[in-house]
Amino acid sequence: MPTICYLQPGRPLPGSTEEPGLQGVGIEHAFASPSTLSNCADFLRNHISQNRSQSAMIVVRKNHVAFPCVWKDKPKEGKGAWPCSDLKKDGILMQLEARGARAVFFTELSGPKGNQTVGETHQIEAEEFGLFPRLFS
Repeated sequence: MPTICYLQPGRPLPGSTEEPGLQGVGIEHAFASPSTLSNCADFLRNHISQNRSQSAMIVVRKNHVAFPCVWKDKPKEGKGAWPCSDLKKDGILMQLEARGARAVFFTELSGPKGNQTVGETHQIEAEEFGLFPRLFS
């Protein structure tokens, strides 16, 4: 599964007959370090602005994230807790960014490598578990 940012296109310009398509921007190395994450966020903000994108959905496997490991050092229960009791459990993190809206989801993956199944999806607190800084002002 690629580490990617899907961008919802801007509304069609008046008089345009073409339907704008969904864009995908590969961000494979974005989560390698604080500096690569910052550079990637700046790049995406610029791309969003130039293309008048309405929203962005970042999708990444949890085990591909070296920084920021937002699930570490969280309480085991209650507000701000990571949804899985096993912190090593792999899954898919999805972060939605739009003007005035922000959401983060974690979908558990179970089973042996190469034969994994999709488990439960949890909506988790964006301010607590967001991987990217805000992309829309």
